[in-house]
Amino acid sequence: MRVEKEQVELLRDIAIQTLYETFYTEEKTEVLQAYVDEAYTKEELLQSLDDVSSTTYFAYYDNALAGYLKVNMYDSQTEDMGDEGFEVQRIYVSKKFKGLRIGSLFMDFAIALAKANKRSFMWLGVWEHNYAAQAFYKKYGYYRVGEHDFTMGDLIETDWILRKDL
Repeated sequence: MRVEKEQVELLRDIAIQTLYETFYTEEKTEVLQAYVDEAYTKEELLQSLDDVSSTTYFAYYDNALAGYLKVNMYDSQTEDMGDEGFEVQRIYVSKKFKGLRIGSLFMDFAIALAKANKRSFMWLGVWEHNYAAQAFYKKYGYYRVGEHDFTMGDLIETDWILRKDL
């Protein structure tokens, strides 16, 4: 289900929840909070929802919000990948819904969107230490083509850039 502007608070809640579920450690408490305060403001999320080249979707399971997917094209991509690229910027599923194939449904949906928009490849960034996500993406034919820094406050992490040809 496509996220509408009226659902921005729901988006903010699931975004923060899944971010903490994925990356929280006591050492990262302050940097995660600083990142949330910057990247997940209502204004930032509304601006993203207004972007015609970026779309966000919710997934529900038994009427409960289970996760979200954000995809980007053209200048909305977080890296310059040209007009042929299709970015899967965020694909997050709440911990209590892991193992129910929601991530797979999101990825299948993203692939269908990329093909419908006549993109020649998809790409995404994944934290170099997120081995479960890397294995998931590998099953879909993604392969490593580079890396970039991902900054949260004064913490700099390395994300691998993965690509899938269509």
